[in-house]
Amino acid sequence: MVDGQPVALAAWRDTIRPTNAIPLAFGAVWAWLDPRARVAAFLAGAACVGAVFAAATRHVYGTWLPPYYQPSFFGFNQFFWEALGGQLVSPARGLFVYSPVLLGSFAGAAIKLRQRRFAALDLSLALTILAHWVLISTNRSWWGGHSYGPRFFTDMLPYLVYFLIPLVSWFRVGHGIRRAGAVGLFAASIAVSVFMHGHGALSREAPYWNRRPLDIDYAQDRLWDWRRPPFLAGITFSPSKGWRDASNVICSSPPGAPANVSVVSINGSTVVLTWEAAPGHATSYAIEAGSASGLTNQGTRESWASEWLVYRATRVPPGAYFVRVRGKNRCGVGPASDDLKVVVR
Repeated sequence: MVDGQPVALAAWRDTIRPTNAIPLAFGAVWAWLDPRARVAAFLAGAACVGAVFAAATRHVYGTWLPPYYQPSFFGFNQFFWEALGGQLVSPARGLFVYSPVLLGSFAGAAIKLRQRRFAALDLSLALTILAHWVLISTNRSWWGGHSYGPRFFTDMLPYLVYFLIPLVSWFRVGHGIRRAGAVGLFAASIAVSVFMHGHGALSREAPYWNRRPLDIDYAQDRLWDWRRPPFLAGITFSPSKGWRDASNVICSSPPGAPANVSVVSINGSTVVLTWEAAPGHATSYAIEAGSASGLTNQGTRESWASEWLVYRATRVPPGAYFVRVRGKNRCGVGPASDDLKVVVR
């Protein structure tokens, strides 16, 4: 039986994160097809929350949907297929890397199918997970910015855990070596999952991984670095050490302008730049790019490795860019270097 109260709660979730519209939509279809569901109550619960949300959004933004909910927020991701794989197995954001226990959800679904108990509700939840996976992969920032683990899959945890129930039930009635082996693997996956998320919650080093040595929002190749993944930060390496803290550097003025900005190499969509150190005490460098000299309309990227006067930009779209570099410290941002024209074909 489905009534308005839980549906209203589901609709409230949609006001927090737009991807929650997916389970709401599939739930509506399920409620429409299931004769036990009270469709009127379902729609009334969703409509009450939707009306309040739309009115508040209209008052604040002047539109019916806030910017975070606009289709352009997701848009076209030219690295869509990479994102699909990364959401599952990236050492930085992969769902099954950080929560291997959820691999058991496939076994749970298979058990239901074999027992012919895979009902309309199960299909609705499975399609919800699949559609969510596809949608979050269309986001150009599919890794979720500065975060830890599979951030964008968080909303799907209740549905994935739901499919673990048949597996756990099978553990109670199964027998023999097959059951013992499955229980052992499941217990090991729980232990790994607890370690992964416990490390992210308790480690002082894990948050630094997003910014050092290069900001993850600008150096996405780090998402596939198995040598230094976030879950080993503070264990096998320390991203917080070896860098100059701007708050500890004594200065009386911002650094001067860096000199001789040049291209080391251009390989496909990867551009490597270098420059001479800025006079003064620079603790980081800002790399600015624009479509014309002096403009920054193509974005600003920051290199915190002040001792490494090299910057590697990946996934640069084809085009002509005017690039300049500025030194920074606690006293401010210094003047820019001369512009360098960089052409990516």
